[in-house]
Amino acid sequence: MGFLVKLDTNGSFPDKLDSLIRRSLVDYVAMDIKNSFDKYPITVGIPDFDPTPVFKSAELLMNGSIPYEFRTTLVRAFHTPEDIEKIGKALKGAKNYYLQNFEDSGDLIGFGDASRSVQLSGFSAQETEHFRDILAQFIENIGIRN
Repeated sequence: MGFLVKLDTNGSFPDKLDSLIRRSLVDYVAMDIKNSFDKYPITVGIPDFDPTPVFKSAELLMNGSIPYEFRTTLVRAFHTPEDIEKIGKALKGAKNYYLQNFEDSGDLIGFGDASRSVQLSGFSAQETEHFRDILAQFIENIGIRN
């Protein structure tokens, strides 16, 4: 039908992503980068999570020809300037990266009001701009959303 297709992904299945790209079924990919490699398990809440496939998907996009973007939702409990620098180094040469601040909608799965053990919040505009400046050492185009 000629529609353009954007895929939003967490990058966990690089082989499936590669197949979609090779068959020309997607025109644009937006991929979440939850955190630096070593802090992925705690950030996604799965202690034995192996982020290798995520970074393999990122490499696939960076070495391909399909337009893409990476994005990270910044959460004070999970991200430090050091984490952002590690992400930048891991994705050095990426074309487009967007930072977006966490906003609590009140509907988080597994974080009911009575059982919330980790206080989740975003960063100030100044802190977010600092993270952008860190990434700008490694990545061509950095944007801030929200």
